[in-house]
Amino acid sequence: MVTRPPGSNDEIGSKDGFQRWHPGWRQAGGIHLGVGTHSCVSEIEVTAADADLQDAGVMDVQVLTSQGDEETVPLTETPAGSGMFVGTIGTALAVAESGDGVLQLSDQATISAVYLDQDDGSGEPAWVRDTVVAECQPMAIDIKPGSYPNSINLRSRGQIPVAILTTSTAQDGSADFDAILVDPETVLFADAAPVHSALEDVDGDGDRDLILHFRTQEVAIEPEDTAAKLTGLTYLKEEFFGLDSVRPISRNR
Repeated sequence: MVTRPPGSNDEIGSKDGFQRWHPGWRQAGGIHLGVGTHSCVSEIEVTAADADLQDAGVMDVQVLTSQGDEETVPLTETPAGSGMFVGTIGTALAVAESGDGVLQLSDQATISAVYLDQDDGSGEPAWVRDTVVAECQPMAIDIKPGSYPNSINLRSRGQIPVAILTTSTAQDGSADFDAILVDPETVLFADAAPVHSALEDVDGDGDRDLILHFRTQEVAIEPEDTAAKLTGLTYLKEEFFGLDSVRPISRNR
């Protein structure tokens, strides 16, 4: 989950707020990708601070990955005249393709945001960088539990059940991922929001899983698709995603 610099928007835009996030006010610039890990199926917020660029309105930064992707991300000065710049770039679990406006990632890939600060406080230019790690291990989900293949009649006016499973590989039985922590209001399955959710033991292992239902006519599944993706946040604001196979039945059949 990307985090902004501390303080309210008004505070960030003030000289004092700027200095609390970046102590080198009127000296070196700074760039920020948040803390911790970042999902491969969301957006990353990039924040930069440079007093020398006050009133510039916009600035560009480069975002790079260890697997070879390189993207230019435009940042907008927010609030105007503050020297604080904010922008976002979408991510995908895929092979790197530079210049397409999407950051393709793999699990544990490093993500770096860089820009050239024209004056680092000594009168000399310097590269400014921040680096984070991508967390791309999917959570276990089960589309149409108890059914295989997961046939989906795209003409149906019904609903598709999808389970988010609680999983554990630890000897003490502690959960690697606890479905109880999922916030159902943040979940999207193939771009559709759930119409119903409940906690129950779907896979019979004694743990409570989260079962959700989605209207078939609202999911973005095409006849040629072989898998569908589910994304969401936990109540702790941690991003997650899951993938499972699908066998669409075309509307033309």
